[in-house]
Amino acid sequence: MESTEFIKESIGTLSRTWYGELKAKILGEYLKFSFLNDEEISLNTFSEKINDYFEKLSLKTGSNFETIIKQYLSSWDALIGKYIAREHNVKKNEAPLPLPRSRKYYNYAMEIRRTRSITMRQLVDYSRIMMCLYSSVIDSNNEVIDDFDYSANFISLEKMIACMKEEKSSAIMFKKKQFDIEDLYGLDTGTFIITMIMYCFIKDNQVEGEQ
Repeated sequence: MESTEFIKESIGTLSRTWYGELKAKILGEYLKFSFLNDEEISLNTFSEKINDYFEKLSLKTGSNFETIIKQYLSSWDALIGKYIAREHNVKKNEAPLPLPRSRKYYNYAMEIRRTRSITMRQLVDYSRIMMCLYSSVIDSNNEVIDDFDYSANFISLEKMIACMKEEKSSAIMFKKKQFDIEDLYGLDTGTFIITMIMYCFIKDNQVEGEQ
């Protein structure tokens, strides 16, 4: 997947409402237009700005867009994996118990992560699973979760981003924040921007009446 394809299939399809939400989340803290007022920034102009960002990110990190997406997938796994319930232990000759619901969905997400070339549909599925799992982790005060709410109604971008900014690395000594977003053109900042795009796309495509 190229950045232009990703942007066309995500940002390019947003309704006016969710385009406005995404623009408000990204402009100011992450990107800015020096000579345009908010009302002058069309969807096409904003899409070009995001594509320019990913091109500069690629140049700065030496990573093509597929690698940037792989880093996004990896970063979400690092957030979630340790909180997912394990398979139930069973004694010899006993029938295996059903997988915990969280593990079942997480395993599916890992199948997507191992795919050589991620499609937009797979990226949406992965993002929704991981965002819903993370929301349950947050609400359980970072406890291991067996079950979770898969409704897009359940996820809050503000809550997720705030918690992601405070996440610590898994290093035993000298723990530091998991995400370094001080560098605008760093892979961690790229992960945050992709997260915002995917959140708005998922919410915009939520089925009406979905629970």
